[in-house]
Amino acid sequence: MEHKIDISVVVPFYKGNAYINELVENVTRTALTLSHQWGASMEILIVNDSPWVPVELTAQTHLPVRILPNEKNLGIHGSRIHGIREARGEYIQLLDQDDLLIPETYPDQFRLAQGQDLTVGNAEYYFGKSKRLIYPNEKVMKYYICGRRFREIRDLIASPGHCLIRREAFPAYWLENPMTVNGADDYYLWMLMFENPGLRLKLNPKPVYIHRNNAEGNLSFDLQRMHASNLEMCDLLAKNPLYPKKHEVVLHRSIVFKYLYDTKQLKPLDWLKYADKVLDNGVYKIYTKVLTLLK
Repeated sequence: MEHKIDISVVVPFYKGNAYINELVENVTRTALTLSHQWGASMEILIVNDSPWVPVELTAQTHLPVRILPNEKNLGIHGSRIHGIREARGEYIQLLDQDDLLIPETYPDQFRLAQGQDLTVGNAEYYFGKSKRLIYPNEKVMKYYICGRRFREIRDLIASPGHCLIRREAFPAYWLENPMTVNGADDYYLWMLMFENPGLRLKLNPKPVYIHRNNAEGNLSFDLQRMHASNLEMCDLLAKNPLYPKKHEVVLHRSIVFKYLYDTKQLKPLDWLKYADKVLDNGVYKIYTKVLTLLK
């Protein structure tokens, strides 16, 4: 007889032996705190998306750990789908191979997630040696986390790592139509979930996750790759007969404007062409500053 699992931690692995043992140790510490406070259980599913590189798991853990090899390289989205389909937990925690949870605060995330489809926690953002919260306070979170803001501005959830998702709440379209370009599969997920009028959403202002950015890599290449992934997301949403066309149009304009702005390609006439986006982003920045001061 299998033991009940409350949370399945799904981790795509791609040549990640430099990171995976630290992650397993971190999840193990988190699981001990979670078990002590709420009697809840976790499992870890490592989806090997580089099956020619064996997972070298040496970390000591009491948790059930399953290594799921992909037959071929599927990318992050395909790997996450593989793990979700094999998961036994009521809730899914999506992590990247170099992610970390915060064991001391994570149990509160689980408590708040009861009866919810999506629970968004706060996160500590590390850039080099500096650290800040992703959301300065709960007022900012409430303003950010809604479908309209994601369509008009950008993906305002830094990572699915600071979210806990009920397994049955994953949209069928997201599970059946995977992306091939890495980067925007979580944005794609939120866009579909926010279209559900019955979505049970909970916000948790406590940081439960550490988001790290070491500024390595080619920024220009990253922007191009992310833009390509965002455009693929728009194409998939446009093919979904249940996704409102007007929402896809707004989202596409926001994505193109942000790419042109970030890559400094906006020409004088573009500022007029995208006047609605200039206004949306201006209002967003003003609201963010005002709400940040209202602690």
